[in-house]
Amino acid sequence: MERFSAGVLEDAFSSYELPKNEGIFSEKTRTIVYPSSIYVSGYCGVFSFYKYKKSDYDELITALKSKSKYESLVYDTCNRYVYKSAIINVYCSDSYLPVPSFLDTLNSLEEKNMSNSRNKFLVFDSKPGNFIKESAEVDISLSADLGGKWKEGYSNGVIINDETNQVVFWIIFW
Repeated sequence: MERFSAGVLEDAFSSYELPKNEGIFSEKTRTIVYPSSIYVSGYCGVFSFYKYKKSDYDELITALKSKSKYESLVYDTCNRYVYKSAIINVYCSDSYLPVPSFLDTLNSLEEKNMSNSRNKFLVFDSKPGNFIKESAEVDISLSADLGGKWKEGYSNGVIINDETNQVVFWIIFW
């Protein structure tokens, strides 16, 4: 995680909170897509996967929804998916915020069963601008371009799966 953090501006991590009570989840894994991956995927990011006991999951989801600025189903046609070949639906409003794409195999979302059509995105924070440090030595012009003010930026939130009690905390930069 240190190597990843060294390549992005720390300001973006101020709203990226992981669970503090280590005892309430039964599984935990992490996938890191390093800044050098921008050439392949169009973004970089961190994906922390947790599986909860049902009672703890329900309590957590209530708290997460209260902090969320945006909620959508994972396959909402207006989601702004961050990916190298991003396609923007011109009929959607600018209120739709950037979220991770399931087309990318680097983030492990598909293999961890997070692409179920009933799963939801909750977005906590999203800002336009360049948050990747020059020291990362990455050509930011090769990142995903989501159009308009979202040419570059970061977004963070969770994907929730009510059937399996899984939560993925994510933060992405493009």
